Amino acid sequence: RLASIEEMAGMNMLCSDKTGTLTLNTMMIQEHCPTYSDYAKDYKGVVQYAALAAKWKEPPKDALDTMVLGACDLDVCDQYEMLDHQP
Repeated sequence: RLASIEEMAGMNMLCSDKTGTLTLNTMMIQEHCPTYSDYAKDYKGVVQYAALAAKWKEPPKDALDTMVLGACDLDVCDQYEMLDHQP
């Protein structure tokens, strides 16, 4: 008998993340990104602004930065100059 099966039987609630870290051990950005605005009109725009919010010239510090910086064309980010960064 597996102790984990017995523990699961006593649960009231099961929470899981839907980022893909449980199945693929990597975070993924979904294609449908309903956060478009006047500035970011499509998926690539949203990802570019997310990369600009990270320190794109430095190695990523966590899984979120790794995902965003890996999905963005960093050459486009080099058109900008980072004056200040507040995490």
